[in-house]
Amino acid sequence: MIFYLGLFCGDEEVCGWVLGRYDDFAFFHNVVREHFALEELPLLLGCSDCDAAFAGPELAALRTELSLVAARFKRARPITPAKAFAHNNGQWSQAASLYDCFRNVDDENLVDAMLELCDRGASEKLTLLFQ
Repeated sequence: MIFYLGLFCGDEEVCGWVLGRYDDFAFFHNVVREHFALEELPLLLGCSDCDAAFAGPELAALRTELSLVAARFKRARPITPAKAFAHNNGQWSQAASLYDCFRNVDDENLVDAMLELCDRGASEKLTLLFQ
């Protein structure tokens, strides 16, 4: 199954992109969990991969959490993926940090792409859905 992140205005999709498979998000989520406590990232670590929605002040808070992830991952060593992120498997060996390891199917840095969704969602008063 494909894991999609999208911005919505009511039921109407405004924009979004495919992260990869649900297993890819689960792998990313687990790596984040290895580096952070739930208290540090309550929104990101407390969300479900199939029913998460962020709007209003939650988008700003999620953005803050993702900024923390970016900062810590930029200082962490890259890892070798298990069976996740097959769509960018060849790039893992070139990663300079853990931050560089995660990319969506459009080859965008995953954390950066999530930050952009948070910014646009907040500025346009949209809801970010994980589907």
